[in-house]
Amino acid sequence: MADRMQWSDIPPAARALIEARFGAVTPGETASAGLTAGVACSAQTGKGPVHIKAGPVDGPSAAQYGRERAAADLLPPDAPAPRLLWAEDVDGWHVLVHEYLPGRPADLSPGSPDITPVLRALRADFGVGGEHVATVKLAPMLQKAARFLVSPLGDTPVLRSCREIMDGWDPATLPGETFTHGDVHPGNLHATEDGVRLLDWGLSCAAPTWFDTAGLVLRLIAAGHTPAQAETLAAEIPAWAAAPERDVARYVAVMTGFAAWAAARGPERHRGRRAVTAAAGAAWLAVRA
Repeated sequence: MADRMQWSDIPPAARALIEARFGAVTPGETASAGLTAGVACSAQTGKGPVHIKAGPVDGPSAAQYGRERAAADLLPPDAPAPRLLWAEDVDGWHVLVHEYLPGRPADLSPGSPDITPVLRALRADFGVGGEHVATVKLAPMLQKAARFLVSPLGDTPVLRSCREIMDGWDPATLPGETFTHGDVHPGNLHATEDGVRLLDWGLSCAAPTWFDTAGLVLRLIAAGHTPAQAETLAAEIPAWAAAPERDVARYVAVMTGFAAWAAARGPERHRGRRAVTAAAGAAWLAVRA
């Protein structure tokens, strides 16, 4: 578990530069503690509300700050994402200031009016480029899952199936066709008056065109949809039609195995949520494998 830092933890030199650019800062709501260490808070400034992220350049989340900063250069101007207003490395810290978007996490439950704007957001063009998905996300998750699946806790019929599907697979063989968000879940799907915006591009990567849609399907199942219902919704995103069956099954196996590991051995505060994801992956794998 990463303890969330506060505005006051940012080095004085960095805070001074932010205020020199945006005016006096009154920190607002801090994001709840999560897996990413560092500062993540809204703030009122002389130029209006902003969202501030910051963390040490040698900290555990440094790579994610770097990817989020790079995303601003890769995303098209009309992408459904908050604009990066300013970024700098100051006194050993990464500092990013984004526009503040009023809103709330999207509701993915069956019948939710948020689902249509979520699908619209994922149909957008995010451009090309970024580190490969194997490096950013899938290879590290596969390694944790694989170790867990040979432990006594991983010896269940579903997880044995995951192990068989993952066996010998190298995620580096996936194409890096498009720039993707890489971490689609309700907390990053931000419902605003103007539609859904994707927050937190710290796991953004070059991946197959279907990758973010697969992430959405998993979250739809976790929110109460059947796998068939979730895939019917996914079919409204053109890239889903071309998703190779075997690669999707491998993706589901990795996500399920990793979520099972995290539910058993990850940060305690997130274990319940991870267990829900693992169950959703198991339900999807039952019809995909």
